[in-house]
Amino acid sequence: MDHLEAAVHATAEAGSRALGPLRDLPPGTLVPTLAARPDLLALVDTQLRQYRWARRPAEVPTPTDAAAGKTPAALLLAAMDADGRTRQRAVRRILDRPEPEADLLPVLALRACDWAGPVRDLARTGLTDLLARDPLRHLPAVAPAALRYARRGHGGFVVDRIAGSLDRLPPETFLDGPFRIPDPAVRLFVLRAVGGRLGLGTMVRLARTERLSGLRSRYAELACAAVTAVTAVTAVTAVTDTGGAGGAGGADVVRELAGDPRRELRTAGVAALLRLGLTEEAAAHLDDRQPLIRAIAREAARRLGRDARAHYRAAVGGGDPAPGAVDGLAETGGRADADLLITLLDHPSHRVRARAVRGLRGLDRTPVDRLVAALRDPSDAVLREATWSLRPLAARLPDGLARELMGDRDRTAARRAGLRLLHEPDRARRLADLLTLGADPDRRLATVAAGEAVALLRAVCPPRWNAPLPDDFAPAGADRETLYTLAAALEADDAHAVTRLLHETLDPAGREAELQRLSHGQARGAGRPARSVHLRYRAVDADATQRRIRAAVAEAVRCGPPDRGWCWAQDWPGGLAVATDHLRDEDRAGLHAIIAAAGGLAIEEC
Repeated sequence: MDHLEAAVHATAEAGSRALGPLRDLPPGTLVPTLAARPDLLALVDTQLRQYRWARRPAEVPTPTDAAAGKTPAALLLAAMDADGRTRQRAVRRILDRPEPEADLLPVLALRACDWAGPVRDLARTGLTDLLARDPLRHLPAVAPAALRYARRGHGGFVVDRIAGSLDRLPPETFLDGPFRIPDPAVRLFVLRAVGGRLGLGTMVRLARTERLSGLRSRYAELACAAVTAVTAVTAVTAVTDTGGAGGAGGADVVRELAGDPRRELRTAGVAALLRLGLTEEAAAHLDDRQPLIRAIAREAARRLGRDARAHYRAAVGGGDPAPGAVDGLAETGGRADADLLITLLDHPSHRVRARAVRGLRGLDRTPVDRLVAALRDPSDAVLREATWSLRPLAARLPDGLARELMGDRDRTAARRAGLRLLHEPDRARRLADLLTLGADPDRRLATVAAGEAVALLRAVCPPRWNAPLPDDFAPAGADRETLYTLAAALEADDAHAVTRLLHETLDPAGREAELQRLSHGQARGAGRPARSVHLRYRAVDADATQRRIRAAVAEAVRCGPPDRGWCWAQDWPGGLAVATDHLRDEDRAGLHAIIAAAGGLAIEEC
């Protein structure tokens, strides 16, 4: 989140004064920044109108004052004023400009769904005129904002005008060439509006040049649908390409798509081959890398009366199968076919080995000894597949295997496998292992390990500060110091959460636990000593008494015992007596014990 968006979000809590960071933007970048981000523009509009009456810093002009200005920034702020008349004047000033800047058109799209009728009608009229006069210039600037505001009340009007403008232009205008719109959501909208008017060659060319897989798939599906609209293969091969594909027949276009290296185009092409009746060519893709394409090819083989399972068995038994054939056998075979896959665990290709491990998992066969050996495979892909296969059997793995993998300093994938296979009944030792991995140089792995450590601590953290720890989690002496040392070395983003929850669990009444609360707040899932007392006492003003108790505990922790320079004779224990005058005797004694443990003081009753 950049500083502009952070300033706008802060406005929701601090009023319009939080818009001060807007002045930190480089000169002339406010309007382009908001124009390029319609969602942020709508958020700024909401906050400016919500805090119209709040006091504003002198450096940030109010929308009302900006209405008299003529700069784009002034008009933009004025168009987002809480006063409908000010918004209406700003919209009129924008439309009166000889050629409104493209960066101001998104705010017109926002005002076109304004709740005030006069503002809304003026913005709609102006946008309709601009789109009719020069759609090539104005539509790319309006469309991204209009599509994002379409779900608002009255938001569909501008979208309908955009669709009407597209009918008067060549269908590929905004999908290809110099006027290509960079926003993929807008290109998808344009494609849905004009897809039926695109030529076959144009659709194929766009499918091959599009960078986004979703749009690539859509282009290919439209091209194949245009070809398969002809019911007979002989008629299709006679159809010439109306979009400039060099006169190639429609069936040839489908064959080219079926042979494309990108899976979206291949899927559309193979499905079209089957619909066209080219069953033999569709069945040739039984060994494809993609599951959906293999399924289409198996349907083609079924129509031809062929046994796809026999094909996969023969391919795997041949000794050098394609990776897709291994996946196909796992999809169609049974447990009896697992022996064929086991023979592939020593195949020289890591892709075949990884798919063999995955196939065994799909056939519900888990040769533990062979998969444990695969954990030391040089390929990370094989290691990951073996880890997922062995994870349900972690309790049956050799002792120390997970810890050995976690100690591999050379391979991050091995340490991740060790974390996934870690099965340690002793929760104290498991916590030590997680904290050790929490200092891993791989930040993502360290964060995952720290998160699991937090979950473990929350599970064992007593519900009350003076409750005992669970029987299966009782680290003492040197073990506690080891855990504290490991927690201090964490590299994860939420390392402080682990540290304070560890102190809350092992020593909730100690100095370090209270210092963590003072620095970071209360750890979620932990019982706070002072809060536990607060929840049990009866007082006329519970909040005020709690604040006094909190101040007394904080003073004891920060200043320490009397020999560290705290002038306790002036405030102690009299201050504590004032803070605890509403406590029952047993609760007052408990609070004295907390403060004594936190500050090392000998507390006497007042």
